[in-house]
Amino acid sequence: MPGRERTLIEQAFRLRQDFDGKAKLRPTLLIWSGRLTPTPLSREYMVRIRYERGHYPRVMLVEPRLEPDERQLLHHLYPNGDLCLHKLDEWNSSMLLIETIIPWTAEWLAHYELWRRTHEWYGDGDGAEGETPTAARPPLGEALADRNERRREARARRLG
Repeated sequence: MPGRERTLIEQAFRLRQDFDGKAKLRPTLLIWSGRLTPTPLSREYMVRIRYERGHYPRVMLVEPRLEPDERQLLHHLYPNGDLCLHKLDEWNSSMLLIETIIPWTAEWLAHYELWRRTHEWYGDGDGAEGETPTAARPPLGEALADRNERRREARARRLG
């Protein structure tokens, strides 16, 4: 059961508290830009989070540009270029971006770097399994799936 909705001011404060980035606030919109380094051996990425009340946060990579594979494909992106970080209803407005979207973005970037080297996506879902994102995301839902449990099950299937 989701808790209380986090305000945009609270989200911006927590982001500024833990990251050196820039936050722009409007009455119903938060835009945060900052740099993430997913692992100690990773390059640095500039990301932008656009969070509008009543919608899922949208995350885009500002720089460097994503590089497709030899078939000109990229995994886990929406048609508009936003990163696909979670399935529907895995995020709700009671969650802090700093505890969910930021680590999920870092994880996505680490999987992207690994994919560039191995040509295999080790993150949740796989486009070959029909789990690519849809063209438009529906409005923010209230149910919350257990993301960690789903990941444990997926890893067990890969290893088993």
